[in-house]
Amino acid sequence: MSLDTKRAEIKKLEERARQREEALKKSEQMLEEDALRFDAFLKENDEKVQEAIKRAEVEAKAKQDKVLEIKRLTTAIAALRSEMNKYEEQLEDCRKYREFLDGITPPEFFEAQANKLQQRKDALVAEWQASCEAIRKRKDAALAAKSRAEHEYANARTQQACARLPEAERAERAIKDAIAYLKEAVKEKEPPPPNLDFSISPDDQEMYFR
Repeated sequence: MSLDTKRAEIKKLEERARQREEALKKSEQMLEEDALRFDAFLKENDEKVQEAIKRAEVEAKAKQDKVLEIKRLTTAIAALRSEMNKYEEQLEDCRKYREFLDGITPPEFFEAQANKLQQRKDALVAEWQASCEAIRKRKDAALAAKSRAEHEYANARTQQACARLPEAERAERAIKDAIAYLKEAVKEKEPPPPNLDFSISPDDQEMYFR
């Protein structure tokens, strides 16, 4: 084999070695990039796992709190129901006792209680009617005072030619005062009718048996 042929062969071998070396470098670079991507994936996945764990812990805590609150409310409701049952039993005993007392109480006693209640209602109605009547009288008096002042003012104006100016001035002041009094009387409203839908309170109710 000639020297030139050997040199060409060596050159080919060197070119192949260079290509293989470049391919090897590319493979190493790709492996490094894959390793970095895999590390990033692991890191991201670990963060997601940690977030999922934290979220699960929070949800578990909230669920536990709800369970405890439900138990607390259930216990409170049971206590209230027990209390209500006790009061209902006491109320039923009182009702039976009242029925027993009503059964042995003379009818005249109930009639006296009814008359007492009616007298109280009649007194309220009379008081209301008196208040309304007083307001109406004040309004009527105000209207009468206004009419009287207007009449006196008209007479004073008619006699003004006779030099009775002081009387006209007094009449004018009187009509102004009457109008002011009438305005105040009109503002006064009648009270509403009394509420008669009531019975004798336990404090005022008389007892036949003591």
